[in-house]
Amino acid sequence: MIHQGYNVARFPFLISPSLVHKPHFYDEIVDRIKAGSTIEMYEDSYRSSLSFDNAAYLLIKLMELDVLPQIVNICGDSDLSKYDVGCLIAKREGLDISKVIPIPLSDVLSKKKQKFEVNRAASTLMDNTLMKKCLGLKQIDIFDLPS
Repeated sequence: MIHQGYNVARFPFLISPSLVHKPHFYDEIVDRIKAGSTIEMYEDSYRSSLSFDNAAYLLIKLMELDVLPQIVNICGDSDLSKYDVGCLIAKREGLDISKVIPIPLSDVLSKKKQKFEVNRAASTLMDNTLMKKCLGLKQIDIFDLPS
């Protein structure tokens, strides 16, 4: 079967405050720290990460091009652990970063402390070189919109 005229945009771990009534993981992090609790986050589980705003902005910019790559990764530049993302969120919200506690995913999996419905990769890093080249961008941050 031959497929013509398609494009694939791949997205990373997306995280932002919720705009609807159902809280997202971002909101859970903020709410727990504001309540004085800690939150454990994996220090050795790496993701390419991006906010919903940046993902939408970059996708629209790509769609406005005369020629769109058939397959493109839309993601930030930084290889961030879930712990790194938690710290960035705490800092961004003016909260106590020490409430974000690093834990190793490898220990959790080996001790069977947490059961996942599906196996999880320790790393899901993506290359955004093509996207940045197409859009003439030098840097993509997780939260700050490209200028």
